[in-house]
Amino acid sequence: MTKQNTKMFGLMFWIHLILIITAYLSPILFNWKYILIGVILLISQYLLFNFDIFNKLQFGKEEYLTFYTKYLEYFGFRPNRKKLRIFMWYIMPFIILIIALIWQIIFDKIPLIF
Repeated sequence: MTKQNTKMFGLMFWIHLILIITAYLSPILFNWKYILIGVILLISQYLLFNFDIFNKLQFGKEEYLTFYTKYLEYFGFRPNRKKLRIFMWYIMPFIILIIALIWQIIFDKIPLIF
């Protein structure tokens, strides 16, 4: 494995990927109130520092670089970095929260973990 592949798919990749998967599964795993706290903390991080801590640790501070753009570009896709970052940073967290609200309040489903 080359040095670049080690950085691309090393420990930080797996931690980052597990956190992302957990975020997508959070509507069925966690109470919507905890998801709301997570969304507030995540958006606060973006607004205060203008970067994602895991992206910075994994890739450094490259403009509009996200986990998604890095790996989409690695596999040959060319997404608009700015638009994808705006969507993933500011819109996707609220989509996840809305799904959690619908799942837990309207469908009256209890979270699997807490």
